[in-house]
Amino acid sequence: KNMRISITVLILKKITIRCDAINETRGNFPDINIFLNAYKYYSFYLFIRNKNYPIVKDFAFENLKIEKLDLYNNRIYLIEINAFSGLRNIIEDLNLRENKLNQSSLQFLHNLSNLKMLDLGSNHIKLLPNFIFLNLKKLTHLKLDSNSISSIEKNAFAGLNLSLRYLDLKDNSIEIVNSSFRLLGKLDFLNLNLNRIKLIEKELLNYTIFLTNLYLNENEISLFDSITNKNHTNLLKLDLKSNKIEIIKKNMFIQMKKLEYLDLSFNQINRLEINGFNGLISLRILFLIKNFLTQIFFNSEN
Repeated sequence: KNMRISITVLILKKITIRCDAINETRGNFPDINIFLNAYKYYSFYLFIRNKNYPIVKDFAFENLKIEKLDLYNNRIYLIEINAFSGLRNIIEDLNLRENKLNQSSLQFLHNLSNLKMLDLGSNHIKLLPNFIFLNLKKLTHLKLDSNSISSIEKNAFAGLNLSLRYLDLKDNSIEIVNSSFRLLGKLDFLNLNLNRIKLIEKELLNYTIFLTNLYLNENEISLFDSITNKNHTNLLKLDLKSNKIEIIKKNMFIQMKKLEYLDLSFNQINRLEINGFNGLISLRILFLIKNFLTQIFFNSEN
């Protein structure tokens, strides 16, 4: 009696259920099992958005076959550790964007071994603790943007080394890209825009050798030798816009023979050594605007 439910059956016979609460008791997550009991034998997508359910209690989704769960903007600050235990081997996509979760509220992740996509963007996370994603061995996409993350512990990404392809950490407070990234050997896309990064440890690209897209704009990087090491030959796009780079050294990009897009605009580049762009045989787009260069030398062979 407290829930209005709209049902949509998609072309591929996948049921999508959108729940709009009416006169909900503030602070109490609805008893989903009561409202959706008739659908317990079906796999479906469930959307509960823009409400005021700050606590998700243990076994909230017991005996349901939810493949995709969207809890966007429900002011959630606590998810009890067994809240999703009934979905352990079923749920593939979980959206928790725009809530109030912090690092101490993430233990529920250990019960989501089948998860492939996880959105934790726009929460209150400040730290990524060791082994927090350990059981998410099928996870391919992870969004952690627009939090307040300033620290990533050494083994935070343990468990993701064979699965994770996409990682979004933009708009946080990260200062050092440390050895925690060594555990992301299959990563293809990494967004670190809008942080406070000053240092990128060499281990980042020693292990993330499959990276094709790396976004580092609006940070505080002055030296980036570690980004252009010999193990990083698969990059297609490198964005270093709005940093503090002053010098492009000789053969800086010599190993990046597949790079097609390079943005160095809005830096402080005042010196470009001869053969600074040597090796960029696939480059199609180069941005150098808003620097302090007076002349540019290109190698005619490239």
